Amino acid sequence: MTNLKKEKIKEEICDWCQRGSSLDIGSGYFRDIDSDFSYGVAVCGGCGGLGRQIINSDFRERVGKISKLRFEYCPLPLSEEIPEVVKLKKLKELIGEVTELFRLYGRDKDSSFAKRISDGCLQSTLEEHQRKIQIGSK
Repeated sequence: MTNLKKEKIKEEICDWCQRGSSLDIGSGYFRDIDSDFSYGVAVCGGCGGLGRQIINSDFRERVGKISKLRFEYCPLPLSEEIPEVVKLKKLKELIGEVTELFRLYGRDKDSSFAKRISDGCLQSTLEEHQRKIQIGSK
């Protein structure tokens, strides 16, 4: 894969999280039932947390995977309970995908949710899942 940061890329602000809807709460954040009423992560399914949409197929594919992982981590309907070990695995995958998206398309001076995730803002959530798994195995 070429170094995408050096390529000239076409981009626009995200249709989901940057257009002033009551569901968009900041660059790269998008509210939904999983994050409003449960433990879900409000990463935007339109931009993968960047606040910008890059116009290419690699970006669309990566964002689609991030959106899928968001709801595998906290599936709907909310009454469906999944094991902590699965939550931990899916959250790690989600963080990894968002971090990779940010590495490829993000900006160092960004204030997006993708940057915050890349910088470790979900570390305490990972640790909480790990604690619950340890308590459950005793």
